[in-house]
Amino acid sequence: MSMDLASTQNQLGSAIMAAGIEAVLPKGTTMDHFIRCASIAMVQSKDLGEASQDSIIMALTMCAKDGLVPDNKEAALVTFNTKVKGLNGQRDEWVKKAQYLPMIDGVIKRARMSGQVASMAAKAVYKNDEFNYWMDENGEHYKYVPKFGDERGELMLCFAYAKLTNGELLIEVMTKADIDKVKAASKTSAYGPWVDWYDRMGCKAVMHRLCRRLPNASEIVQMCEQGMNMAFDPTTEKDITPPPTENYGEKLVNLFADKPADKYLPWLTKKLGHEILSLEDVTAEESVKVIEHMENAKA
Repeated sequence: MSMDLASTQNQLGSAIMAAGIEAVLPKGTTMDHFIRCASIAMVQSKDLGEASQDSIIMALTMCAKDGLVPDNKEAALVTFNTKVKGLNGQRDEWVKKAQYLPMIDGVIKRARMSGQVASMAAKAVYKNDEFNYWMDENGEHYKYVPKFGDERGELMLCFAYAKLTNGELLIEVMTKADIDKVKAASKTSAYGPWVDWYDRMGCKAVMHRLCRRLPNASEIVQMCEQGMNMAFDPTTEKDITPPPTENYGEKLVNLFADKPADKYLPWLTKKLGHEILSLEDVTAEESVKVIEHMENAKA
């Protein structure tokens, strides 16, 4: 599919119309607006241009059914590699497929559509922000005062709250360590939204935990799990621990053990976008990305 915006709109618009997505578009959203948002997402992502059109249309259909727009605020389109079994004895191959990913604004929008939530939000809290959370006989309470400018410091936690129409206030808090456990359990922890939008994915993770406490929460919980590539079962979530970083480093060393450094170091520098003078310069997340790339290339 061409990556020129005008031609992409024409091609994608025809495919969206043929798929009948207009019938499930969210109330108040025009077909032109939906097509334009989807087309901009296509143009901005090289990977989406390489994804199969069937997977793109399926992702857009799911997005529309949930009442969201793929504008990178309510929802995003991302790609993932999936192995397709070869036919008639041919070897399996890896192909790119598009996937619909609800963002935190979209999850909040969907929750409000239930009619039982008066207000709802999720925020990332940084080191120099003021935040306090407590419970007493009158329920849950919090105080949040963000620090503006460039002096907020590192991300410390994310929290979410929901004020129900009956007046009840629900609050959930997740530390960065808690968020990293969720990230580590995702199949896409080393690339995509967990790398590009870590704070928003952290907010989505804590919103997911909050949504389990909402009335008629099943639909919203399902939306939160979409694109996380894991099931947020409350019993298994407690057992999630980040994989040991030294394993990735050892595996990377083993992969390059029989290769000359003057060949693979320039390749790693180009691949990762910063100068690599030795394998010690490669982070755990980058190691996962490189290892996956090399294994996919062999498949």
